[in-house]
Amino acid sequence: MFPINHDLHCHTFLSSCSEDENQTPQAMMNHAERCGYDVIAITDHTWDADVPGASGWYRPQDIAHGRQALPLPESDRVKFLFGCETEFIGGKTLAMTREHMDLYDIVLIPTNHFHMRGFCSPSENLSLAGYHALQYARLRDALDLDLPWKKIGLAHLFSYIPEGNGDSAFRNTYLALEGAYFELFRRMAEIGVGVELNASDLPKKRLPYIVKIYGAMKAAGCRFYCGSDAHSVPAMDNIGQNLPEIVGALGLEESDRWLPQGV
Repeated sequence: MFPINHDLHCHTFLSSCSEDENQTPQAMMNHAERCGYDVIAITDHTWDADVPGASGWYRPQDIAHGRQALPLPESDRVKFLFGCETEFIGGKTLAMTREHMDLYDIVLIPTNHFHMRGFCSPSENLSLAGYHALQYARLRDALDLDLPWKKIGLAHLFSYIPEGNGDSAFRNTYLALEGAYFELFRRMAEIGVGVELNASDLPKKRLPYIVKIYGAMKAAGCRFYCGSDAHSVPAMDNIGQNLPEIVGALGLEESDRWLPQGV
């Protein structure tokens, strides 16, 4: 079976969206050792100061800010990766230079932070079809970038549709996308990017639609990793609570696991 023994998307209190001062690198290591993990990663929000266009929220969260987490705790049982979650706002604007990606063991790229209106998405409301089109274009454009993809994970795909966040909107999103996206999924498999199983944004009650779209990724040859997307100590438990049923329903095996190159 696919091992649910890692967390490659986790924030500390250094991320501005965390309000838990106890969410420290040591707390992450303690959780990983208690749960029998083999790998865990810090991925605080980061906008490279060498890239123009940061929002007011992102500007203080530069590389130097995130590196305050170093040095990381060490363990004989758990490998601790230093990473970041950067930002892609469309076109060719990625908030991290390729040169500075060498500072990290893993880099997460979200293509759909559409709740950041006027920055990652238009200021005006879009229809659900409009968000479908925007989501598709962002993923397509991101995959065209010349990046070290084998150390990059795509964070929480197919979430953050601001309009109609109920089950019907989620269901319609998943049902609409499988065919249109399959060539992109093949491209993802080809370049070796990781696909996140996000324990916060893949609720089990939506399992049929999760299986449909993530099953298409698996059929295309994509590989997957677990991410709690935790911003607090309790949220790190989301992996053990929310992902086993999803992993089982997808029929994932050890060979479907993704790790960043070099780990």
